[in-house]
Amino acid sequence: MARILRKIKQLLGKSQPASVEWMGDYTYWSNAASDCVGYDAYEIAEKVSLATLQVIEGKAKYARDGVVFYESHFNWPLIAVIQRIALMSGKPIRVLDFGGAFGDVYLQNRPLIDDQIVFWRVVEQDTMLKTANYLPKVGKLFFGRFEDQEASNFDLIIVSSVLQYLPNYEQMISALVSLNAAGIFVDRTSFTEKTRYQHRVTKQVVRPPLYEASYPCVFFCKKTFISLFDPYEIQFEFTNTDTANIPSRFLGIYFEKGKPIKCLTGKKY
Repeated sequence: MARILRKIKQLLGKSQPASVEWMGDYTYWSNAASDCVGYDAYEIAEKVSLATLQVIEGKAKYARDGVVFYESHFNWPLIAVIQRIALMSGKPIRVLDFGGAFGDVYLQNRPLIDDQIVFWRVVEQDTMLKTANYLPKVGKLFFGRFEDQEASNFDLIIVSSVLQYLPNYEQMISALVSLNAAGIFVDRTSFTEKTRYQHRVTKQVVRPPLYEASYPCVFFCKKTFISLFDPYEIQFEFTNTDTANIPSRFLGIYFEKGKPIKCLTGKKY
């Protein structure tokens, strides 16, 4: 009987579409965009903010993409980078969280990083910023527009699950590099399989219980992507737990000016 029940669950699981799915291989971003229905920015902002509010009120440990989690899970590579830069500078650091929604990365890791932070400034779209005004003020978390940030005002730039959704990602990377921060921490970013030598532009479909939308998403060619961060160099990289239904991988990459960090064996971390 147990074997039959497992088989039924497997069949039911296959008949239900995943909440997030990627499809297509478009030549240009505009081709993918014309095949997407877009999204309701206010609906997404409201859903994500309600999840963040649960964290602020202590009802959940952290939130990601509008989903709440009730057990702590720290981003150890990011924490190590924050500690490294703070140690090198000899003082707490200034963080720019590009496209960081309502500060979920800060809230998730706050118990272990707050004493090493001067401020954590999230830059977002106007829709998100308007919604952020209704959230309680928390710790060293602040919000603003990218255009209003002053150059050379940050020690660390964080870009988590953002660049693959921007049609002008090259210009934005160039703008971030021009800020001349000590380090740039790219996280939860989608890349094509190893054998592919060009970006893959896809249509990402999101279904309930998350929300309902479709929009372009790029899976980067790693070699080309890395070149956009010159003169920064990779210090280390790691694999994220995110997955997709197409041949790909999600990586975190830490960039810094200077030689890569090495361990005792002489290999990159």
